[in-house]
Amino acid sequence: MNEKFDILVIGGGPAGIMAALTAKRLNKDKKVCIVEASDRIGKKLRITGGGRCNFTNNKDISCFFENTVRNEKFLYSALYTFSNEDMKAFVKALGLEYIVENNNDDKIYLKSGNSMELIKALEKELKKNDVRVFLNSKVKNIEFEGNSKKIYLENSCLESEKIIISTGGKSYPQTGSDGSLFKI
Repeated sequence: MNEKFDILVIGGGPAGIMAALTAKRLNKDKKVCIVEASDRIGKKLRITGGGRCNFTNNKDISCFFENTVRNEKFLYSALYTFSNEDMKAFVKALGLEYIVENNNDDKIYLKSGNSMELIKALEKELKKNDVRVFLNSKVKNIEFEGNSKKIYLENSCLESEKIIISTGGKSYPQTGSDGSLFKI
């Protein structure tokens, strides 16, 4: 199977999902897909807050910079481009409710206490926005040919003009963040 996409996101975790949704919203006429090595998207999201889905924090955004170990200016544009307030509004727009735990460092959890609720809402949003998701699709190699990139999977090849790599580091191998894309 060979398919062409305009924007291809490698990694179906929270960052990859948001990258794909943002890419599609900013480029409605473009074909966007996510390539995920595991059998479902959002595995890291499933374990946040012990499964209760601690998806952001209610503190003032300036507190994030105060607690950054190095190079806080690096995070400035990222945190102000899509702030914790934006994240709360996004979750609410998905039709989900949340709670703020003031006695727990102002952490914000889904009201249901079930991270699968957010994952299912994100899957629905991807489908609604016509973002294709390839599951059980581990990237074996990437080749660059002019403006096109070829992404080789186990039994297929996908082509794309743009690639967003959102696979994380080696922090949680059991969720797919095993650093395997570093070699590629």
